[in-house]
Amino acid sequence: MKLIKCLVTLLLLLVGCSQTNPSNDKAKYPIIEQSEEVKIPTQEDIKIPESPGILVMENDLVSIDYSNSNLGYIMVKTLKDDHKRIKVQIIKDDETYNYDLSKDNEYISYPLNMGDGKYDIQVRESVKDNTYAFVLGQEIDVKLDDPNYPYLYPNQIIDYDLQTAAISKSFELCEGATTELERVYRIYTWIVENIDYDWDKVEEVQNKFVVPIIDETLEIKSGICFDYAALMTCMLRVQQIPTKLITGYVEEGYHAWVEVYIHDVGWVDPNIYFNSEEWKLMDPTFAAAEQNYKGSYESKYNY
Repeated sequence: MKLIKCLVTLLLLLVGCSQTNPSNDKAKYPIIEQSEEVKIPTQEDIKIPESPGILVMENDLVSIDYSNSNLGYIMVKTLKDDHKRIKVQIIKDDETYNYDLSKDNEYISYPLNMGDGKYDIQVRESVKDNTYAFVLGQEIDVKLDDPNYPYLYPNQIIDYDLQTAAISKSFELCEGATTELERVYRIYTWIVENIDYDWDKVEEVQNKFVVPIIDETLEIKSGICFDYAALMTCMLRVQQIPTKLITGYVEEGYHAWVEVYIHDVGWVDPNIYFNSEEWKLMDPTFAAAEQNYKGSYESKYNY
């Protein structure tokens, strides 16, 4: 069986890769003039999903709270633990996202990450093998207060709360940083220099969808592409930097990487270059291995 290598690509338009202390290496990232002042975030600014119960659809098995759809998420929970495996489907136009409802009697956040418009929310319960029966649904018209809101909150894939240790690490790394790019650079560099690639885990999770455990990656300092990407996404979102965790394909196989949104620059992704004399693509996995991947990227899902 061909091994599909899952190599993280946290692709950011920064300058160079350094082994020095990121907090003292300001020459390594570009400085841009921003037309609006960007507030330096604190832990009080961290966005955590809520379920106020204003707009709810439920039956005896599950509850869907869509009160905060304007903030880019819905909340779903089971109302009892006597059930088979449950999936949450979020559908818009011809796109469908499938998620597990993995906890009982506790709301889980799911992103509305396909822009404004009509969404079809469906909850399904396993009947047999990969067959699921419809148990509850709700159509909602979404008008986001900010198109980047889905990328500032935790969700079922990038799962964290105020007690997550990675949050404290993020603020430790960014202490004294005055710009978004400086915060991105510090977090990116720390991950490149401190997280090892876990080749054993690659073998263990082949052909499986295993949701990252952010603090586990931080504690053991190793993981696969999904783990790298989830850790960095968490650490940047709590810095109020909109961050997408993207899964898709590179030439080596299925893959996970990160895109970030910088004020007055926009979304920084693998296909954009700004002034080739000053910017270049960075990839922490390949950077750590002293390799320079220049192949194609095909995104499939973003979270």
